[in-house]
Amino acid sequence: NEQRISNAYNNLGVIAQVEDNYDLAKGYNREALAIKKKVGDTLGIAYITANIGNLYHFQKDYQEAIKNYKEAIIVLKWDSAFATKVIKRSIYENLAISYDPLKIYNLAYENLRKSYDLYEDINKASLSESLAEVEAKYNVEVQEHQTEIQKNKAMQARILFYGLSFLTLVSIILGVIFYNNYKLKQRNRLELMHNESQLRVINATIDAKEKE
Repeated sequence: NEQRISNAYNNLGVIAQVEDNYDLAKGYNREALAIKKKVGDTLGIAYITANIGNLYHFQKDYQEAIKNYKEAIIVLKWDSAFATKVIKRSIYENLAISYDPLKIYNLAYENLRKSYDLYEDINKASLSESLAEVEAKYNVEVQEHQTEIQKNKAMQARILFYGLSFLTLVSIILGVIFYNNYKLKQRNRLELMHNESQLRVINATIDAKEKE
């Protein structure tokens, strides 16, 4: 994978830079840069070009440092992505630092101002992103709360329905029991009246025979 090879060269360049071997570091960076150009990695091209500018700056070759910084800015000219703004801010700051020892203070100030403006823009973007993230989390929480409320309402409705159904069923059962008891009492009463009537008839018949 060519990107991994490019990253490996870049890492070797960092090691050489830490050891103050700037020429070796530039060599590794140019190897990495060639691969970045081959694969069309715009952000990678700008990053490594700016890093080469840093190496020249450390060697106090400020003109060559400025040349590389400007090339890196041109590469990123039409890119407005967040990561691009972060790199451009750093490059503008490095340009200001490189112009300072050359006593070109107007360009030092101009680039420092561009760096600061990007810094403000980046912070606003970060704040907006953070606010958007918080708002999204809040909306999710509100939605979950509303869902929970709806679930509770549905549960309460089911409980009420089952409760009313149970009461209705109990009422029906009690009604049937009371009705059956009422019918039984009426039947017993009718039988009692019938038996009393028959008894009176029998008694009347016996009385009539005795009179004869």
